Amino acid sequence: MNTVRGIFNYTFANSTATLHELAGLMTSSHELDNYEVVINGYEQTVSTGLMAVNTDFEDSIILSSSNRLEIVRNVVIKACEDRGDQWLWEGHIAVVADLASGLAAKYGANAELATLGGYLHDIGRTKGMMEQHDSFEATMVARKILADAGYDELTISQIERIILVHEGKYGGPISLEERIVSTADIMSHYRLDFYLTLLRRKYPFGKNDEERKEYYFRKMDKNYSLIPLEAERKTVLPIRELLQVAFELYYRVKGVLDQAKTFWETNQFHSAEQLVSRMLDEIKERYLPSHIAQLHDFIILPFGELSSLYPDSSADIMSAIKVAVFETKARVYRKLGDLHGAFSALLETSDTLHSRAIAFWKMGEGRRSRNVFKMVVWARLDAIEILENLLSSGEPKEFEGTPNLYRRIGEMYESVAEFFIEFVEIGIENSYIRQLRAYERALASYEKYTEIANSLDDPEAIDFARDKKASIEPVRRTFN
Repeated sequence: MNTVRGIFNYTFANSTATLHELAGLMTSSHELDNYEVVINGYEQTVSTGLMAVNTDFEDSIILSSSNRLEIVRNVVIKACEDRGDQWLWEGHIAVVADLASGLAAKYGANAELATLGGYLHDIGRTKGMMEQHDSFEATMVARKILADAGYDELTISQIERIILVHEGKYGGPISLEERIVSTADIMSHYRLDFYLTLLRRKYPFGKNDEERKEYYFRKMDKNYSLIPLEAERKTVLPIRELLQVAFELYYRVKGVLDQAKTFWETNQFHSAEQLVSRMLDEIKERYLPSHIAQLHDFIILPFGELSSLYPDSSADIMSAIKVAVFETKARVYRKLGDLHGAFSALLETSDTLHSRAIAFWKMGEGRRSRNVFKMVVWARLDAIEILENLLSSGEPKEFEGTPNLYRRIGEMYESVAEFFIEFVEIGIENSYIRQLRAYERALASYEKYTEIANSLDDPEAIDFARDKKASIEPVRRTFN
């Protein structure tokens, strides 16, 4: 443990105290643990809520290595939060620090130094230094954090060098800890979720698709050749090959959807569907099932990118295209054997159709509104069929955050009933016969909901279904 002299201001989750006040904290209402502090020989314990430290040299404090690491970790987390980039911490920095810690144990290196290097290697990015995150300006940010946490000059200078050399500049990594952090940084890139996040964020920013594609493949090749610990290269080789397949799939699907988009925008929906179906058959034939299971997020991502271009609530061709994209995505999920994804895509389809039906109704297009509303119900019933198939296949009862699959099916039947009632109440179903049928279908849906509520022995759900049926039945009788 190192001794740092100074007046320290500790910012807690709910209060601030100087060292001169810490001696009195034992009798305060604070819950304190983990941080051991010595003030003029008086031992005290300080809260794990510690977030920041400022110094004005005078008194003495002693912190253990684990406590200093925790200080740095918390400062880096907060820096990422302040920048509005939680992924930088969760998806990269924390991963690098964990990998560096494991490699230090494997190679007998200084674990604290390697972990600190992992925490701080990209600290410049939290200050907007994207291309200069391994610059001398970045080391100044790290220096202040380390000094405030109580690290000595030797440790600070070692971390500064780790920051400068971790991407191969300034002579590249030389010491074991430098090579470990550089290796950990590169290894953290060889993950499917890392590149999937880059694709979703459209990183690097300000580039077109071709430029990004070139960047990704160049980065993978360059990183592999730069891994300082050669023994670790073999551990990333399989994922490197899988990533190449992932990008091949992503850009194949994206290219086909760009062609389909042209068909959709010229009202050639059947041609677009055939194009996508041929692509799916090709994928199924060309790639191993295990690859498709691992990489299906790369196959699906272009659908989300395309659907985001079109509005939900309009009645024009753009909204129709969005519906077509969601319907196609549902078919793709089914083809990939992902019923969870197909269920979600069908809900997206029905929600977009519902907005489209309302838009038609507001335009006075009653017939078109009715036709689209029927499609809303069909999409919901298809989603219910998926849930029932999952149930019959022995799917775990918990599904999509709902603790019971039966309950989710009941909720879906309830939503179908509500759609039928909406048909009548907003005037879309305006003929006598159509209104009667809508109420009868609503009652049938609530009957299904009641059956499920009874099977669950859920009094609240049973009462809800009974009250709904009681409110509909008198209205329905007026048509007889």
